[in-house]
Amino acid sequence: MQAIQTKILPYTDYKPMRIKAECFVGKITVHWDYSLDGEANHILAAKALMDKLEWEFDFVSGTLKDGSMVHVLIKG
Repeated sequence: MQAIQTKILPYTDYKPMRIKAECFVGKITVHWDYSLDGEANHILAAKALMDKLEWEFDFVSGTLKDGSMVHVLIKG
């Protein structure tokens, strides 16, 4: 079973703040949703990657020391 790691990509002069979600078989970058808090944005990015990969799993999430999050897939 794989896990998804999400991390914040801060805004630059040319791009708004984003979140990158990646795992062994793929990755995606989504725009930060300012109507959500930080944890909800990480979860949104993880779900976007799961949709892209057509995965239908539940997951549990936790924060790592560097501030990124990991989302461990579990069988539903």
